[in-house]
Amino acid sequence: MADKKISALTAATTPLAGTEVLPIVQGGATVKVEVNDMLETISVTSPAVNSEGNIFLRATDALAAGVGTQIGLGGKYNASSYFPFGGISARKENSSNNNVAGYTDILTTTSGGTLTARMRFNSTGDGTMLNGNFVVGTAGKGIDFSANGGDVLTQYDEGTWTPVFTASSSNPTVTYGLQRGKYVRIGNIVTASAFISWSAISGGSGDLRVSLPFAGESSVGVAGAGAVSGLDGVTFAAGRTFLGVQPQANVLYANLPQTGSGVSSSNTTVAQLAAGGLIIFSLTYLV
Repeated sequence: MADKKISALTAATTPLAGTEVLPIVQGGATVKVEVNDMLETISVTSPAVNSEGNIFLRATDALAAGVGTQIGLGGKYNASSYFPFGGISARKENSSNNNVAGYTDILTTTSGGTLTARMRFNSTGDGTMLNGNFVVGTAGKGIDFSANGGDVLTQYDEGTWTPVFTASSSNPTVTYGLQRGKYVRIGNIVTASAFISWSAISGGSGDLRVSLPFAGESSVGVAGAGAVSGLDGVTFAAGRTFLGVQPQANVLYANLPQTGSGVSSSNTTVAQLAAGGLIIFSLTYLV
């Protein structure tokens, strides 16, 4: 090499294989080092990077081919994958044209070294979860809609509960045929649907109650709109012809008021249940 100028050397093949060697001075001695080793150990200790981490570029893939750029962030490079624990991959949509839209992927590796794109941001700024879920890891945090005049959505939930009958004075003993309850909660609004059938009932007294998956809102606990779509085995008081479902504040149950034309409402009592029957209802209320 001392007999030739660098300009007289044969041009290297593009892209590099990574196994080519270069001379460097290390500890006062001239030694050789592979290109891969140089790229894998560029240490960065600025405040933006942990002192135990590295930033490196791998020259053998998209970067050298001109398709895009890959930057690995993390600790020591793992030869079985592009990045040690994950990375950021910025790519063009088309390798043959520079004037095209691009995208950026966030990638992670498994313990076996398989590299998988998890999230992608396109050229318009939209983000897509490619693999996995978006997880809110802190209580009280969520999706902020304030830019559109909204609030922070901190809860979405789908689930089931087992609806049961209780009473204001003493609970009845009930032989149930079917107890099925499903709900959807979005923020502080719950929509719950229930199917309850029974074949025997004994004891108990006072106003009849049916359990709910969430307690009603403290200051507007009775706020809710419900509809009874199936009913059998309930006796109506004089002048009452309609059965409602009314959630209560700070408790996990609703009353079943009976209403009619020209009369005041009255809650259904345990004594007004027949030996067998069913109630099917759907209710939306504040919590």
